[in-house]
Amino acid sequence: MLAEAGMKSEEITFEMIQPPLEQTIRDHPDDFGLVHSYETTPDLTVLVRTLYETDFGKCYLASKTILDHYADTAASALLANYEEEVKSDYGAHFHVIKLLGWLKYAPAYDLLLEALHNLQPQYQKSRAAAAIALGELGVSKAIPVLKATLSSKNWVLKYATLMALEKLGCRNGHEIALNDSDWLIQAKAQLQSTLIN
Repeated sequence: MLAEAGMKSEEITFEMIQPPLEQTIRDHPDDFGLVHSYETTPDLTVLVRTLYETDFGKCYLASKTILDHYADTAASALLANYEEEVKSDYGAHFHVIKLLGWLKYAPAYDLLLEALHNLQPQYQKSRAAAAIALGELGVSKAIPVLKATLSSKNWVLKYATLMALEKLGCRNGHEIALNDSDWLIQAKAQLQSTLIN
């Protein structure tokens, strides 16, 4: 709302707000000043359990530590209890979905699609995380699936989808976003179409 007011008064431009907006939507733990720290690196099992914390500061620290120290072995540990526990804990679900993308764990493709299409209200953050994760996987077969989400009513999901399509090198098919009712979606799509032409 503040950005929109600033745009109307021409005090700011979309290009000025785009980097922090996209950093927020990407939501990578390397982009934060974390409030917690570890004296020694915890075991992977402890880190995975920490993703269930209600203190998201601890979750982000666990995510960063997993990426920094356990990238080669983390995916199987993240999926070990997915059906039984993660799937029913929307906070942990959000973090696991993001991590699977950053770990570039291709076998999670179907699971990411399931998260992308989850319409339950408590999983809306996971939908945008799934879009970003699909972009991180680098799998071009996700492009038509992602494009279909541009008709969603969730602006964060649509913006995350445009970011994912950009990451996948998709250079067309954003026409629906150019006419979106949300000015941020329009601005992102317009900028992408300008870069294409």
